[in-house]
Amino acid sequence: MFKNVLLYRISQWDKSSLDTIEERLAAARFVACGATQPESAGWVEPRGGKHTSLMESVGGQLILRLAVERKAVPGSAVKSRLEERLDKIEQETGRRPKGKQAKELKEEVMQELLPRAFPKHSANLVWIDPHAGFVVVNAGSVKASDRIVTLLVETLGGGIVLRLVQTQVAPATAMAEWLQAKEAPGGFTIDRECELKQPDSEKSAVRYARHTLDIDEVGEHIKQGKLPTQLAMTWNGRVSFVLTEGIAARRRAGAEHQRPGQQGRRRRLRCRCGHQHRRTASAHPRPDRRPGRGAGKRPGRRQRHRKAPRGPPRGVTRSRFPTGDRAKRSIARCKAKRAEAGRHGRVSYGHGGAGDSGRAGDL
Repeated sequence: MFKNVLLYRISQWDKSSLDTIEERLAAARFVACGATQPESAGWVEPRGGKHTSLMESVGGQLILRLAVERKAVPGSAVKSRLEERLDKIEQETGRRPKGKQAKELKEEVMQELLPRAFPKHSANLVWIDPHAGFVVVNAGSVKASDRIVTLLVETLGGGIVLRLVQTQVAPATAMAEWLQAKEAPGGFTIDRECELKQPDSEKSAVRYARHTLDIDEVGEHIKQGKLPTQLAMTWNGRVSFVLTEGIAARRRAGAEHQRPGQQGRRRRLRCRCGHQHRRTASAHPRPDRRPGRGAGKRPGRRQRHRKAPRGPPRGVTRSRFPTGDRAKRSIARCKAKRAEAGRHGRVSYGHGGAGDSGRAGDL
């Protein structure tokens, strides 16, 4: 899944056969960091470890996956251990190491602590379209994608040359025109997030979050010289992203991508009786959940058990569990009957909730 997108154009490439590319990927397969190795990178299976192929080819499109493992030693731990070493040397020799000698001691401390550091794993997808001449990298910035592109060029070979996509109109200028015209290009819509910055030494900025952008105030900021650096958009009502001035598309935080007809995600709820229920969390108003026998009414949460309840508390003759104040009164009556039955040596369980067996038993 691509959370961030950077687009590169293939300027030159003598494409090799798929078998040759597979062999080159296998030669650069990912290997975990050694005891004193701070970082390791290599290619892994795009669909997971159960699949042996390091490259997925679908309709001429190639999908690769680069895995990176890094070991980072906390700076506070290095500083503490280094101070202990310096203090010990100062006590023994009467002189505190400085300069080059202190740097060498710091490197020794790093090598000593590195085997005990916890590794951090990350993976980046790469999508190659040889026919259209594009490469899509899952990275949020050019700096983050530099290493991915470098390893990709070394692995694919064939004199491949990749360059960032350049447009005839600067992205900031195009976004400013869309905001001033209050209209996005065909197939796109402008959402409610935007950032405007002044391209001068002061770098004054205006940010809109969860705010409509079809207002005259946005146009006034643009007339004053501010340019959009980030703009939230949606393509075809399906994919929401934030377009940046560097032609990078980032996933919008909190954006929900739903299939047509999908009302919302499902989540588990736990009610007072201890059972777990499932309910769809939708943006639409929820219908009345009060229990009722009329058509069109949905049952309350207390009726939506995974398994059918054994019945209402003893003394309650209703066919459905009461809710609200009625539930409190019925529970109080149930407790009173249990206490009364307990004095005679027997107690009946009829609630059917957590801990109830649904049958009578001796104390």
